[in-house]
Amino acid sequence: MPFFRLATEATSFPELSEAVPPIFYEFYNQGEEGPILLLIHGAGNNYLSWPPQLRRLAGARVYAIDLPGHGQSAPLRSKEGSEVTVATYAAVINGMIH
Repeated sequence: MPFFRLATEATSFPELSEAVPPIFYEFYNQGEEGPILLLIHGAGNNYLSWPPQLRRLAGARVYAIDLPGHGQSAPLRSKEGSEVTVATYAAVINGMIH
């Protein structure tokens, strides 16, 4: 199964009790030189929440991910007294794409 693994410097977040787990994705290559599209699902869903026509968009290279704690991606674990926030998820995605 394909997983994104964040670079070592991007896996440590002060609010988390452990490193960011690998993030599951499906890759659809419909264009060797086309744009790269990252599909991020909403709460309570997974990568399959995107219609097949969008996941297989003509001329594009599409990554459809399962956010941590959704689908096939393990959850983020917060330290006692801390919370995993939307900002944490945004930082994880930012670390994944850089």
